[in-house]
Amino acid sequence: MRRLIVEDPMSRLATWSQRVGWLALAVFLLAGVLVRWRRVELEPGLVALAAACGLAGLAVLLALGAFARIWVEGHKGFGRAVGGFLLGILVLAYPAFVAAGTLAGPPMLDVTTDAARAPAFSASRPAVQARGGWVAPQVPPGLRESQRAAAPRLDGLTLEMPEDAAFALAREAAEASGFTIVEASAPGGRSAAGRIDARADTLVLRLPIELAIRVRPTPAGARVDVRAVSRAPLVDIGGPQATIERYLREIDARASLL
Repeated sequence: MRRLIVEDPMSRLATWSQRVGWLALAVFLLAGVLVRWRRVELEPGLVALAAACGLAGLAVLLALGAFARIWVEGHKGFGRAVGGFLLGILVLAYPAFVAAGTLAGPPMLDVTTDAARAPAFSASRPAVQARGGWVAPQVPPGLRESQRAAAPRLDGLTLEMPEDAAFALAREAAEASGFTIVEASAPGGRSAAGRIDARADTLVLRLPIELAIRVRPTPAGARVDVRAVSRAPLVDIGGPQATIERYLREIDARASLL
């Protein structure tokens, strides 16, 4: 008489966890590449990235459910569950890292070196058209004070040179930093301040950052202040604060050679 061998069934949760994990990774990589290389509009690209994160979270939940089913009922599919879990964690790792940095302090999507009187963006027609109609958002009350407390070293740069020379140096540093100059106005006129509107990108996803740079005379020479605003509702590595700090270091390094 033959013995009837009953094999443990494969866990469907484990199978679906792995499938959803691979789908999440594919969507995340594809959306990331399209956003970085500007092959898709910013909003749809960010929605696709968010969808990939949602799929990754689902893959992790399915894997946890599969672990419980395998432990209790002895189903097969432990390797698939582990694969789905790791794929989900892989996709969520970078967004979690960015979110942790974002939640650690006040929002840093719109930062400036002059909290009392931030540099203004040009309202000229060419500048507005170059920015695609984008307008800088209003700053919530109290945000600048909390940003200053969180980043006390984020301050403007004072140069011991005439404002014309400081303006030329600021523009050279902007170009050397890889900024795209949107509009530039040399010092003079009623305000006596020079202005540079520029655009930069974050390091990973190349999310656009709009910059307003102001060069105004002081008794000691000239002062450079910057406002940087992220056009995306999230902070990527190399966001507004890091962009300003990198730019001011470039100016300082060039000034030290003069």
